[in-house]
Amino acid sequence: MYHIPFKHFYFAYLDNTNGLYSHSVYSVFKDKRNGLLYIGENAGMLNVMTPGGNIRRYELDSTGGRNSVLGIMAQPKSSDLLIATDNAVFGYSPGLAAPKPLLRMRNIKDMDFTPDGKVRVVSRNRLAFGTDGRTLDLSRWRLRSIPSPV
Repeated sequence: MYHIPFKHFYFAYLDNTNGLYSHSVYSVFKDKRNGLLYIGENAGMLNVMTPGGNIRRYELDSTGGRNSVLGIMAQPKSSDLLIATDNAVFGYSPGLAAPKPLLRMRNIKDMDFTPDGKVRVVSRNRLAFGTDGRTLDLSRWRLRSIPSPV
């Protein structure tokens, strides 16, 4: 039995011998609304596991270079998901067609939602609010880190 503490997720054992594409898992998301388990791996692979243990695999991102599935989040007030890879953000409606690209952006590092439900996506030097393709270039700004209190 394995435990990922910050995700509150337990599992016995999953690898490429029993359903996964590889041993490299970058993100895990359990959708409490429908019981599906989403497992994001390297090579842009997204595995969707039903409560019965059946796995459906989607190849999301094969643009070259690093292309791991690094984040999976439920959209607020919706049954849809947002899935971030290193090079794009995808939208997915469980039970329907394969995930669709919503935003192309290189070197994605993280994503989250604003309090009003708009997605924020950050890369090495860009910030996007929403999936309309408009980004803010952060390389022009002189950002400085705030020292942590000791």
